[in-house]
Amino acid sequence: MQGRIATIGLLVVSMVCTVKGALWPYGTATPVPGLEGLDMLASDITEGGQRMLLTIWSGSARLHETTWDPIGETWTTPQDMGFDNWDGYASLSPDQQAMYYDNHGTIYVDLNGDPADDVATTLPGGIPHGISLSEKYAFFAQTTNKDIYSADYDPQTPADFANPQKVIEISTQWTEYTPYITDDNLNLLFASDRPGGYGGLDIWEASWDGEHWSDIINLGVGVNTPHDEYLPFYSVDTAMLYFSRATTGPLEPSVLMQTEVIPEPSTFLLLGLGAVMVRRKR
Repeated sequence: MQGRIATIGLLVVSMVCTVKGALWPYGTATPVPGLEGLDMLASDITEGGQRMLLTIWSGSARLHETTWDPIGETWTTPQDMGFDNWDGYASLSPDQQAMYYDNHGTIYVDLNGDPADDVATTLPGGIPHGISLSEKYAFFAQTTNKDIYSADYDPQTPADFANPQKVIEISTQWTEYTPYITDDNLNLLFASDRPGGYGGLDIWEASWDGEHWSDIINLGVGVNTPHDEYLPFYSVDTAMLYFSRATTGPLEPSVLMQTEVIPEPSTFLLLGLGAVMVRRKR
């Protein structure tokens, strides 16, 4: 006998939500595994997030590299890269073919791993903590006024930079140091002691809106403390933010920290449950 129609079943309702561009720390930063207890400064990480460049202090500043051990889930013992001069903080070009480093305030470029062939760039002197490069621009801070600058960059002529200009949206009467441009060129991380922080240098972020750097935010208590936090860099492959925390004094090498971040803009698919009608006989 034909029965009544019953409403049992499932209806999936979806809604797409897009949020604004930023890098939001997820949880509290912790020391980088395998690198605890070393006097070092963060530097840069290669595409894929498997090789990291570091500056380690042992009588002098020396460039080192370490690789990720996926079995032990730790970074391997850092290896000296064999540079004989006073090696500053290294940064990689977007294509990973050039390495830039600070030698007593002059930025040099290395193209083949042999420091004997390295040449000085045309960037102005007095640049602490190296530079960060996008596909078209180099970002750096100067010691004299502690502001952030950008200069035109062409990977075909890696030692030549042109038209250096202050990034006026970010530079203030306070200190701005150690800029880092993310791979998508949309987020600029930097250190500053401007008001609104947690003490000392904090890590801040600015977002590119297509014309200007805007929406400058402090990365919050999960990253920043009364100590100095600076030299940030980000691996898009592992969604991990790395930075240095100086616990012994201002801008002194100390602990390399990490925290997972939630990159934005992101699109989330939200699912809801409801009822659908199905037909059955009784």
